[in-house]
Amino acid sequence: MTGEVGSGPVDGPDPTTGGEKNGDLRPAPTPAGRRKLWAVAIVAALVFAGDQTTKRIVRATIEPGEVITVAACCMNWTHIHNRGGAFGMFAGAARDGWGKKLFSAASLAALGFLLYLIVVTPPGVTHTLVALAAILGGAVGNLWDRLLQGYVVDFIDLHARGWHWPSFNVADMAITVGIAFVLLDSFRGRTKVL
Repeated sequence: MTGEVGSGPVDGPDPTTGGEKNGDLRPAPTPAGRRKLWAVAIVAALVFAGDQTTKRIVRATIEPGEVITVAACCMNWTHIHNRGGAFGMFAGAARDGWGKKLFSAASLAALGFLLYLIVVTPPGVTHTLVALAAILGGAVGNLWDRLLQGYVVDFIDLHARGWHWPSFNVADMAITVGIAFVLLDSFRGRTKVL
């Protein structure tokens, strides 16, 4: 008789995972898992939209290289074409033809790792998921620019006493703040993602 303990495999869903007993080892998506993915997608889309909107405004209103003083002590708007990495790192190397390919490949690899982290992070780890979603939205925003234009538009210029922080954009802010929160949650023991 099939279905009794020790009598062999039973067809149908496994009550512990929701997956099929005969061959399908993946658990069925749970409502919490689906909500997690929707929340991540929404946060990432909002970051991407904010990043692309601000860059579009900068391209339409500020000439490349132009500087507009926002606060004389510490902040300017500008329009920089960043062919390098985050905060303009390795910009000189990126002027060669291989630079765009290298930074695009590195961004794609990082996106793959980021998607993995999002999938393995449990739904209840809200801080970490929001942070990962912000990183995802920012990374996609900068990769989008790099693939379509060959450079990323940076426009926020913070400075003090003649010293300027490298120009950056909304995507860079989302990535930096997201990484800070993921690390903070890891150090506090809220998540074991890293």
